[in-house]
Amino acid sequence: MTKLPQSRRVYGNELRYLTEVLETDFRSSKGAAMMNRLEESFAKRFGTEYAIAFVNGTATMHAALEARGIRAGDEVIVPPLTMSATTFAVLQANATPIFADVDPLTYQISAESIAERITPRTKAIITVALYGLSPDMDAIMSLAKEHDLFVIEDNAEWTLCELQLSEFQTFNQR
Repeated sequence: MTKLPQSRRVYGNELRYLTEVLETDFRSSKGAAMMNRLEESFAKRFGTEYAIAFVNGTATMHAALEARGIRAGDEVIVPPLTMSATTFAVLQANATPIFADVDPLTYQISAESIAERITPRTKAIITVALYGLSPDMDAIMSLAKEHDLFVIEDNAEWTLCELQLSEFQTFNQR
């Protein structure tokens, strides 16, 4: 059998951080120094008092929905073009996902399509920034304000990108 040459997949800071985590007690969030550093760095970077790390995006969105009291009978508007986790989080909260179409030029959830799908049962909108682009958040936040809806922004692919030549910020803080 021919052995394939081994290439190093982890090196530099990544190797240093990985080694640091593996050499410490990282079984849980208690005493998780690296996680605490991550949360503190994110909070400082985005000018918030707190940042909370989650195991994945599904858990993050589910927790946000539960924190806002989303439950059975409620509708949450979501984009159809994203990872299934967006819809799964809504289903985990026992709510109904309602798909709004995307803008054909940007592939981001369309504010116009969101407006067409708002009903008295609609309680929230989840936006997902894809491909380094952002949905039209000004229009979406205007709709949310008009209809008293909560907006959850999934910016996993957009963190530290720029919008209109200004650094990323969460629109819920405006």
